[in-house]
Amino acid sequence: MKEFREYHTKNSGIFFKIDKVIYNKKSKFQKIFLFENKNFGKILTLDGLLMLTEKDEYFYHESITHPALSLISKPEKILVIGGGDGKAIYEILKHNPKEIHVVEIDKEVIEISKKNFKWGNVFENKKVKIFIDDGYEFVKKTKEKYDAIIVDSSDPIGPAKKLYRKEFYLNLKNVLKKKGILVMQAESPIYHKKIQRKIYRELKKIFKICKFYFSPVPTYPSGIWSYIFCSDFYDPLKSKIKRIPKNLKFYSEKIHKAIFEIGENL
Repeated sequence: MKEFREYHTKNSGIFFKIDKVIYNKKSKFQKIFLFENKNFGKILTLDGLLMLTEKDEYFYHESITHPALSLISKPEKILVIGGGDGKAIYEILKHNPKEIHVVEIDKEVIEISKKNFKWGNVFENKKVKIFIDDGYEFVKKTKEKYDAIIVDSSDPIGPAKKLYRKEFYLNLKNVLKKKGILVMQAESPIYHKKIQRKIYRELKKIFKICKFYFSPVPTYPSGIWSYIFCSDFYDPLKSKIKRIPKNLKFYSEKIHKAIFEIGENL
């Protein structure tokens, strides 16, 4: 195999030349393919869908973490559903929480990320507790309460299908603190409108405040990606930003306002 291709429709998609294959095996849950490309560095795909490239991952990971956590004065306990590549954890640690619980169904994704990504040492951080578990089942049984929940899941195929159900959303609400924030990745605003409408329809019944926001992710379908912010307390366009970590590549106070205002207009 000389190229990796991901088709977004029958007539469009993205491709990368494969300069070096690092890992190419099927785990218990999915096909994991990690390779190198001269322009984009290491590229991780799951079941043939691109998860991240070293070149542009910061757009996605800064966007899924900082808009929520920057509103919370002292985030103590954060839950990440998915996130086995570790980069969301890396960003969350910049807010100095007391604990981060990471629920990843596929242990092999974590092991590969530990070995191959420069941020892989986050899994050894004393604040980070890893649960190799199904996120859907975890939130049904846990007694913990979280300041924020980040659902950094893959697309709604394979093991991630259950993370797009009403029952899952209700269980997420149950393990959030009263002033908690839920953020979920919410697919492409160009290709996945039907999925987005369903996500919004269900979450709006559960939370007082539900708002889409968007950020560029050049290697994702359509080059722009969606997220949904949910809370009963925080309004992302009205609540005060308490803290923005230093040396970020994308997120800032001006970007915060812009990405949510774009979300209101689409």
